Amino acid sequence: MFIKQINKSLETAVLFGEIDIDKVETTLKKLSKAGQESRMVQLCSARYIVSHFHVFAATEQAAAAIDANTSNVKAPELEFLRRLTAERQIEKAISNSALAKGKNNACLVVVAKEGRAKKIAENAAKETGFKESNIDFSENAPAAKKFFKISDKELETLSDLENPLEAAIIERIALLGISQ
Repeated sequence: MFIKQINKSLETAVLFGEIDIDKVETTLKKLSKAGQESRMVQLCSARYIVSHFHVFAATEQAAAAIDANTSNVKAPELEFLRRLTAERQIEKAISNSALAKGKNNACLVVVAKEGRAKKIAENAAKETGFKESNIDFSENAPAAKKFFKISDKELETLSDLENPLEAAIIERIALLGISQ
């Protein structure tokens, strides 16, 4: 589990792992119930995620947009998905981050008051059957590169950075906020 403070009073807990879904609706109901004390709880596919920093950037941008009333959606969970996928259209963001019936590599994200995110995330994982495990983000890189339309030339330009793909994706997330 990764935990990061995102503003004066909120923190984010991020877990990666697997979930076996029988019915998506049932899983979402359990998630909603488990996250009642949170500001946001979201469970999504990890297929285009390249690092925990990618998730933190999306979470911070979503929280800032909601706080500043600059988001075009009211639900923090939807704004998070828009930021995570750097997608303006809500339907596309949902589609590109959706979990399917069966086994899924997934990401569980909780935003809550400082000191509460970890407990809420653990409870949400337990309620939904989410099993925390390590994900090899390098396996996601080819699909993420294609999904975010990142060229070899762009990665070459960022080659002095530790993770050029991560930097390019975080830039896409930031640009989404600027171009609204």
